[in-house]
Amino acid sequence: MLQTTRLHSTMLESTSPALQELFYTHAVLSFEKQLRLEELAGECDWSVDLDTGRLAFDDRYDFPAQLLGTESVESETWLWAWGNPSVTSSQVVTAARRLKVYGERHGVPEFARAQIPLEEVNGHTLGLVVAGLQGADAYYLGHYEGGAALLLIEGAELRGAEACSAPGIAQLFTRFASAFPCRHRDALLGYLRGKGCSLEETENGIRARTPAGESLEARFDALGRLSGLTAGG
Repeated sequence: MLQTTRLHSTMLESTSPALQELFYTHAVLSFEKQLRLEELAGECDWSVDLDTGRLAFDDRYDFPAQLLGTESVESETWLWAWGNPSVTSSQVVTAARRLKVYGERHGVPEFARAQIPLEEVNGHTLGLVVAGLQGADAYYLGHYEGGAALLLIEGAELRGAEACSAPGIAQLFTRFASAFPCRHRDALLGYLRGKGCSLEETENGIRARTPAGESLEARFDALGRLSGLTAGG
């Protein structure tokens, strides 16, 4: 369900500094939410009703959803829902419109351009940012013939226990690092700050302590990629 293979480091490097900063602030926390969605919905089929703003997974779950935008295979572009004339229900584009305003006010050009090449940004890049920025419970990139729709979703069933122990944080971040070849040092800093950890940065790593007093130590190579992560008591 996560379908992370299309997100890669060169794509992040082609985005604006403002979007990169938002990515490193929110990406791992959003990834944590995505794992809960994956565990819940598994391999269920999906369907969306854009008139009512509901996303369904088989007959098991039904969530309120906002349409953020779509990917097109034919044009190889991302199109924001607020710039798509075929989207006629105003209630499903509220979140997308908020992002447009945010982008204009805070200098995030990707939020304010209606259509963007997929070489620069795609649904997963945006989903990992926006799920955190707007405090959603998860995002879903639903594929269909010719493209994919990015949906921001809410649901009490998605609000499971988050990793809070040092071993849990280390395990989850290691999984993130194996899926996303980005600047792991920046991503871990954003994650640890989001978890309320105290931090000490060194030339080659990060030492952290969780709110419960457990320790973490991360090591990185010269490119900021994770080379080791250990959790202590």
